[in-house]
Amino acid sequence: MSVFVQEVLGLLRRNFVKTTLNPTDDYFQFVRKGPPRNQSRSRASGFAPQGQALSISAGSWLCSQTGPQGLGRFVSTVKESGEVAGVIPMFWLRQGQCSWHSLKDSLLSQDTADPVIYVGKNTAPTDLIVYNRVYIPKLQPNNPSPNFRGQVIFADAAGELKTNDNFTFTNGNNFLVNGPVNTSFGSITTGASSPPTSTRVNNKLILSGPVFDAASAGGGTGLPNIGQVLIAREDPNNAGVSDGRVLWGDPSGVPDLKFGE
Repeated sequence: MSVFVQEVLGLLRRNFVKTTLNPTDDYFQFVRKGPPRNQSRSRASGFAPQGQALSISAGSWLCSQTGPQGLGRFVSTVKESGEVAGVIPMFWLRQGQCSWHSLKDSLLSQDTADPVIYVGKNTAPTDLIVYNRVYIPKLQPNNPSPNFRGQVIFADAAGELKTNDNFTFTNGNNFLVNGPVNTSFGSITTGASSPPTSTRVNNKLILSGPVFDAASAGGGTGLPNIGQVLIAREDPNNAGVSDGRVLWGDPSGVPDLKFGE
């Protein structure tokens, strides 16, 4: 029985046993084997191994095995992270005496029952910035209306995506604006200058409701009397020249033709 084994058995008998290691004060003893001796000399003198007795602290041994430059890279977990199921971790700053790579709870989480990934929480909303293209095969707004299929998704004043029963695409071809909804294109200009934007209608235009004229922009009703027609308005700053707007008016200068004439 070797001397080392006898010493260990003696320590066990006297209950000199520890369950933890001090990384700076506790040391291990080991032997570093030297280069092999010449074969002929070994045979002549018998078994003569070479080695050097050395010691290493518990902390140095741990870093040599688990540190970034060690035999196997070890990843630690930041305190108070990894306690909630479903939270997706992220790499964080190195920590500990061996400068271990560390993991910390991120702002991403996955539902443990359904394949859903959340960014942030309801109590702590989080921004998501994408610097490249995003491919979304299917998009569903938050708190959608019961019949949101085919409805247009828009952002409200708070930036939350919503749908509305008044805006719907049917079969991908018909865009329906239903209900009491006001639709505005461009900005209202009441002066002589033309509006900066335009709306082009390349398809058939079916008017089932009343048509208002330019007077409605100034607070008027813009509705015609019976028999009136749309007449080009005169530019208020240039007499005799139209500014392109139209008003409802009587057909002055147009003869009232009767049937048969």
